[in-house]
Amino acid sequence: MFKTLVITILLLGHSSFANTQQARVFSTKIFKPNLYIGANTGYNVYVGEAYKGYLFSNPLSAIGMIERATIGYNITKVLGVRSFIGYTNHKWPYIDSITLNNNTSKFSAAHVTIDLTYNLSNKLVSYDLKRPLDISLFAGAGVSRSLQADIPTDTLSIIVHGGLQADYRLTQFLELNLIGDINIVPDNYNGSGNNGTPPFDLYPSLSVGITYHFRNKRHCNCE
Repeated sequence: MFKTLVITILLLGHSSFANTQQARVFSTKIFKPNLYIGANTGYNVYVGEAYKGYLFSNPLSAIGMIERATIGYNITKVLGVRSFIGYTNHKWPYIDSITLNNNTSKFSAAHVTIDLTYNLSNKLVSYDLKRPLDISLFAGAGVSRSLQADIPTDTLSIIVHGGLQADYRLTQFLELNLIGDINIVPDNYNGSGNNGTPPFDLYPSLSVGITYHFRNKRHCNCE
């Protein structure tokens, strides 16, 4: 009888230990580094020379499109790196210095940036794949090149940017993204550098997108 009781206790203990180990493996609160890809699209507002004349009177005239693909890697639960590969269509309203007529120059550019990401939610609260919303900061730099037309510039320009990103988790692999950032470019980015103050142009952007994470199902409690 005693021998049977001992064997039963040992078996129950082994079963409990196995279940605990499995719970740890499949926990949504254990971080594993992961690769992700995504895409986003939205709008930018060009802030260049004489911006006070059009931003306050007709801000819609300076709105263009922005489209970006992204690939990234979460190194820790807080820090990660990623790259944006993007296309922007800009509209820059200005007053012609000769005719004094209002004009709008349209030009497009391609850019590549490398960013550092910082997950505020994981830092301030905890890592949890079941939490529906994450907030992150990001900052980075890269190069941009004009693609055409009305404002010819065929040299590479340095671009520096930073912003805020909100991720709404649809599943433990798929997220919707809302991204707001400010992109700073050289003063002659629009072909009209006047060496004024400030000695740069910029374009804030707001975009929505989707991200897919390559997480191993063994590392999360995936339904």
